[in-house]
Amino acid sequence: MSNKNYLIIPASEVKKVNFDEIMEHSVRTLNFSGDGKKTFIKWIGEEPSFVSSIKNSEGPYSNEEILKIIRHDDWISPKSKKSVKKVT
Repeated sequence: MSNKNYLIIPASEVKKVNFDEIMEHSVRTLNFSGDGKKTFIKWIGEEPSFVSSIKNSEGPYSNEEILKIIRHDDWISPKSKKSVKKVT
């Protein structure tokens, strides 16, 4: 069972993300929804301090919950019809 936490955030809020506090390393390592309007971040343990400054976030979610969400059509690229990378 994973103890990771996931938070969906608007792409416009990515500038508020402190990559030192999450598992992703930069904007380039984030997975975005098919329309590019949302992404998600993940962390282990306590919620990162910057999260409270992010508007219109969704979650936090468990690994099982985020997998259900990103398998939805909103997270599939219209060009490739491929879903986002496997969540790890």
